[in-house]
Amino acid sequence: MFSDTSEFTNKGDPNVHLEAEIRNALNSDPRNVQSWSRLGAFLFLKEDWQGSTDACRAAVALNPNDADTWGVLGAALWALGSLNDAREAYEYSLRINPLDVATVKNFSRLLLTSRGAEASLGWAD
Repeated sequence: MFSDTSEFTNKGDPNVHLEAEIRNALNSDPRNVQSWSRLGAFLFLKEDWQGSTDACRAAVALNPNDADTWGVLGAALWALGSLNDAREAYEYSLRINPLDVATVKNFSRLLLTSRGAEASLGWAD
C-alpha cells in the first residue's frame, strides 16, 4: 500500500522550496541582507542553530542596525549554549530597538536562567 513513498519525501515540503529560494537569492546576490536575515530566521525555526547563527552573523555584518536579526542571533546562540554571546546579541538588538517585546522577553529569560536573577540584575554581593 505504501511502496511508493515519494509523496512523503521533501519534494512536497514547501519549506524545502523556501530554503532553496532563499539560497538561490543569496547565490545571485551574496550581499542581500534581507535574504541572509530570512535564512537565519528560517534555519532557526528548523532548529539548525549553527546555520541560523552563521546566516544571522552574515546579515548583521552587512547591516549592523537590524534589530530583528540581532534578536534571532541571540536566540540561536542561546540554543547553542553560547550564553555570553547571546547576551551581547540581545543587548545590541535592544540598543537599536528597546521596545521589541520578543527580544526583551527572551533577554530577560536568558538573564534569569543563566546566572540567577540577582546576579543578572547586578544585585548580588
